[in-house]
Amino acid sequence: MLRKLELPDAAYPELFRYCAEKGILFLSTPFLLLLLSLNLQDVLAAVKTSQASGNWSNVGSWGSSVPADNDDVIIRSGTIMNLNTSLPTTSSLRSLTIQTGATLIVTVNGSTLRIKGDIINDGVLNLWQSNSLQAAVILYAKSLWSGSGEWNLSSINVQGNALELSAGLGLIINGDLSSD
Repeated sequence: MLRKLELPDAAYPELFRYCAEKGILFLSTPFLLLLLSLNLQDVLAAVKTSQASGNWSNVGSWGSSVPADNDDVIIRSGTIMNLNTSLPTTSSLRSLTIQTGATLIVTVNGSTLRIKGDIINDGVLNLWQSNSLQAAVILYAKSLWSGSGEWNLSSINVQGNALELSAGLGLIINGDLSSD
């Protein structure tokens, strides 16, 4: 047991996430006081980066675990991630980044990508292959979409949230843009 650890306040959330990922119980009076002043979801959020090409639902594609509610997701350069599932209705990503040379592609019809933050796409985001192979994007909060990548989407439901597109964004929507 470590009795004294002096860290700046900003380091505690990162230490807490690391301990949680490794199964270590972390207790600290300064951290608990800081936690009370923060949004718990923001503290518990993880950054999930693709480790290998493969299916979204496969732990091996991500390393330790698949992306979960409120995670920041990065599709790393050189990897192709197959969206072969729908995120649960109770779960949405905090952000999505597709790096240059990376691809996120739908491989199971009816998949859904739920997001409550920004999307940066410098690679390929292909959620529409045909009328029988497509995935929807549903926004749960204001979202800024940016990047120099390829955007090929089926349908977008903004659910009354603001969607901001950066200048020069080349966006193809093959289905509906709705706000219900």
